[in-house]
Amino acid sequence: MSNRLERCALELVNEPNSIPGFGGVTGKSRSTHEESKTASNCPVRKLTEVAHVGDLLFAEKRPGSYEGRCLSVSTAPVSWASIAQLGDRGFILKGRGNFLDALALSLNHREAIVEWAVNSGLLMSQEVARLHTLDTELNEWRFTDFSCREKAEEEIEWIEDDPYRLEFLTVYVATQTLVEGSGWTTALISSSISFDLALIEFASRDPELDGVWWQEKLDASRFSAPRGGIFSHRVSEFQARPATWAQLERFEGTSTCFSGCGRHDSNTQS
Repeated sequence: MSNRLERCALELVNEPNSIPGFGGVTGKSRSTHEESKTASNCPVRKLTEVAHVGDLLFAEKRPGSYEGRCLSVSTAPVSWASIAQLGDRGFILKGRGNFLDALALSLNHREAIVEWAVNSGLLMSQEVARLHTLDTELNEWRFTDFSCREKAEEEIEWIEDDPYRLEFLTVYVATQTLVEGSGWTTALISSSISFDLALIEFASRDPELDGVWWQEKLDASRFSAPRGGIFSHRVSEFQARPATWAQLERFEGTSTCFSGCGRHDSNTQS
């Protein structure tokens, strides 16, 4: 690893002015909700109480989780359960709650993490055909990445009068090592999800972190809710108490951790 990468990827660049909300309080919730920094200078969102829908058995975790092999948690468990089609009971977990704030990463952070992941055999460059289509109901552009032009053109045949745009570019996607290590079975994963899975691997090495957090906007119509993942080796350090659906509803109703950077760049890869 180069000296520059070691500074950026292991310690990460010390640029507090480049990180939104760095070092200051960004909101309030039932738990302490603030931005700080770890020894690796990543932005951190502190959430001492979060909820999980389902069992605490990793062996029963469904493949293809956006949180990889982490324990999936949220401050909006009922909304998240509806979006992800989960069960009707779960747990409320209380602990240190230091989560790397994925949506507060600066461009320098992201570039350094990508470089680390490439050097670690977790990400690789891939040429894709990116098809942009307009969701007329939400009036939003969405995109899907295809491994070749032919697959993209097959999809275009199903588009009627709606506008679309096709472009060809190189992105970073998960290697088979990352795919299998993250509990996925799909051969190709979109570039944004690939980065998130690599980010989990990167952050899990930091003893000051308990997981990764995505402060998505709460908007069920766009399949979006605040969510996070607790590293499997950190779950035992949280106190977990069983929660009924009614208790999860009350938990969500009293949590105000719904503000922040909403990422609505819906995309998939085929």
